[in-house]
Amino acid sequence: MNNFPSRDIQRIIGYSFENESLLEQAFVRSSYAKENPGLLDNEKLEFYGDAALDYYITRAMYNQFSEITEDGQLYSEKTEHDLTEIRSYNVGTEALAHCIAITGLQNYLLMNKSDIKNQVQNSPAVMADLFEAIIGAVAIDSEWDFEDISNVCRTMLKLLSFDINYLQWLNNWCNEQDVHYNFYKQSQYVYIGASKQGFDLSIREFNIQVSSDIPDEYPALIDCAKQVYELIEIDHMRQIVGCPDRNNAVSQLNVLYQKGFIKEPKYTFCEEYDEDGNPVWRYSCELNELDEVYFGTMSVKKYAKREAAYEALCALLGETPRYEDDDCNEDDFGDNYFYM
Repeated sequence: MNNFPSRDIQRIIGYSFENESLLEQAFVRSSYAKENPGLLDNEKLEFYGDAALDYYITRAMYNQFSEITEDGQLYSEKTEHDLTEIRSYNVGTEALAHCIAITGLQNYLLMNKSDIKNQVQNSPAVMADLFEAIIGAVAIDSEWDFEDISNVCRTMLKLLSFDINYLQWLNNWCNEQDVHYNFYKQSQYVYIGASKQGFDLSIREFNIQVSSDIPDEYPALIDCAKQVYELIEIDHMRQIVGCPDRNNAVSQLNVLYQKGFIKEPKYTFCEEYDEDGNPVWRYSCELNELDEVYFGTMSVKKYAKREAAYEALCALLGETPRYEDDDCNEDDFGDNYFYM
């Protein structure tokens, strides 16, 4: 298909197709296919994508909520009802539409004139179908390689989180704190403002304002509420461990793990050698809450681990790593409290 932005879409979803025709088919609405002989629509891809996505979500839930006990039995901290609800939320129409809206992929749909006139690309059901069709195309192109499917699912679902209904959380939190909030639209943006009389300047003092440029209103509200949640979580973590401290970063991450803010950090290491044959230790630190893996390379093993933990902690708290012994000042956090 002429002018189809295949390269841009592959960059967004984090996957390179061997057969780009499958990717293009994922964006073909049935109405468009009927008017263009030779083209097939995306409905079969939706079917396979739904199955692949369901497996990915179920497996991720197993890893997060379940474990095998010492006597070989399966234990889960969630009830069967809880698990069903969580899976339903994460693969529901609104959730998938939210993720598509954030990427803007619905704007590449191939539709007939009637669909274009009615702007069906902004329908939550249509966006959810597109999400599943893309996953189906990846599954088939990769010959059902689970690592490839997982990588694309993680990329496209990164704004979702098991257990958390961000709008419900926002409402509950504001009620508990006696904070008033409201959403409002201006130009292409949706804003949320939250305040408490007599307080200003920071999240601790309940003056929060974030925005979203997602075109569909409901996903935009979720995005705004999620930003507030993340800002509050970061603020709470800072209050507990203070500034990222290179010398104590391993301990700081452990405290956050013990307090339940993060999953247990995963460390791996290997010994390498420099050009002079001297041993060099390379440590990695992986946090479930972050997409990237962070590294430290030092001639001393414990320093390499410390450096990897420090890099990860800075990313978790939204800070730029310091490479000089500068004092930590609360003013340095100012720009991170507000997103406009």
